[in-house]
Amino acid sequence: MRGTDATKRFRQLLAGPDPVVSPGIFDPLTGRLAEAAGFKSVYVGGWTTGAHTAITEPLLTMTEQIAVAERVARSVNVPVWMDGHTGGGDATHAARTVHECEMAGIAGFHIEDQLFPKRLGYHVGKKYIVPIKEAVHKLKAAMAARTDKNFFIVARTDAWGAEGGGLDEAIRRCNAFAEAGAEALLPMVFDPDEAHKIREAVPGLPMAWLAGTSGMKLKEKSDSAGGDRTTIPELSIRDVQSMGYNIILYPLAFIVASTIAVNRLLHEIRDTGTCDLSGFEEGRKAIQDVIKVESLFSLEDQEGAPQQH
Repeated sequence: MRGTDATKRFRQLLAGPDPVVSPGIFDPLTGRLAEAAGFKSVYVGGWTTGAHTAITEPLLTMTEQIAVAERVARSVNVPVWMDGHTGGGDATHAARTVHECEMAGIAGFHIEDQLFPKRLGYHVGKKYIVPIKEAVHKLKAAMAARTDKNFFIVARTDAWGAEGGGLDEAIRRCNAFAEAGAEALLPMVFDPDEAHKIREAVPGLPMAWLAGTSGMKLKEKSDSAGGDRTTIPELSIRDVQSMGYNIILYPLAFIVASTIAVNRLLHEIRDTGTCDLSGFEEGRKAIQDVIKVESLFSLEDQEGAPQQH
């Protein structure tokens, strides 16, 4: 789903009674699998794009990120939205990124206040954020650049876990983004108690939560959450809703699950010389269903057998 159909549909989902649950997918196949499973929107995350292209997110260009999201948008009939990173640079770059996303048929993105170029150290919890004035200016530039007013822009702050940041700074920035006209917020808080405090401090706007990270070691350190928590708790969709968050993303879960399965099979073949792929036919059928092989078979049948020359 692309263009105005996608942007309007995404807003309809957000205005509905149910949370917007978006699996984080990384190619047309996983996008179609998510659609076939009944999800009404899908999300293309930056970490995932960096992983599946074997680059890493901080080294991605915005055109690389948009190219992945566009391929997905051409292949599914649900809205696709994406990680817009820092907007690709300053306010002028953010404005261009909006234009490119609209041309690619993407329904919206989130834009963050991390430093550009992003530092590789964010993989180990070392995040750096730009001054709040710069972040607000970039957000306003992105919003003003829209030609499709339904293109959805979520303001993200990484202040909670950034160097010199914390809960108070995250709240301050969420309020600033709300005042600047943000339509939704992504606080990037991984502690449920702290997330609830942000929701109370910034009422009204939709808020997004990152799910599917159960067991992941918390690398970010909040000055008020105690810092070195061992793992992120996994909350159910109902739990997240009870905190007042109604956009739920699963940015890492599916590429991590895929990698676990592939890694196990590779090691099995290497170590035992056998390939015991239980559920092979089930998996192959799922693939053939979403790529619509049967419809192609029918076209071949209509054409008839090839003539010998």
